Amino acid sequence: HTSYPGKLIHYVSYTIKGKTFLVQDGSGPVLEYRNDSIVACNKTPLFQNQCESAKLVYKNELYLFGGYGLFTYKNIVTKYDAKNKDWTQVQTFGDETPSPRTRFYSYVVDENLYVFGGDEENPIHFANPKKCDNTIWRLHLPTMHWHKMGKFDSNFLVKNTFLPFSAKGKLYLISISYYGTVYEIDILKNT
Repeated sequence: HTSYPGKLIHYVSYTIKGKTFLVQDGSGPVLEYRNDSIVACNKTPLFQNQCESAKLVYKNELYLFGGYGLFTYKNIVTKYDAKNKDWTQVQTFGDETPSPRTRFYSYVVDENLYVFGGDEENPIHFANPKKCDNTIWRLHLPTMHWHKMGKFDSNFLVKNTFLPFSAKGKLYLISISYYGTVYEIDILKNT
């Protein structure tokens, strides 16, 4: 019923209070799928500022962390303000924060966002990103406080491409490089 920028293939779906929303991968446009129609919630252009970021719903609000856009890697948290129909940056806290990154793994358990892996800027060869170190980060969403959880064995990520999804407090990585390989990650149990 309303026009929107870009193609639907570049939108990610979310469910909030029984409603389905679509958010453009790099941030900006927010759409609602309503009664077999797509309706624009805002008139924001394509930002292309947080492509391949972590996308999550917390307290019925849309959040993004990290990503790549406008020639830089990000480690910012942004939130969609439904009242003002625009995105705002959220202040985070902590003695240390994750490096700016894209194409990383993330999932939410209770009120915590867990982040690990991914690509970051390579100052030696700018055109080719380097792998992030093997630190697991936790962002406590009520306080927006970052905490360094520890290290993980990154060997299983090498030479492998995964399709990630989360369910029941765990992250699952299904290999699209090696048929039949699935990893179940439970950060809380350290397995």
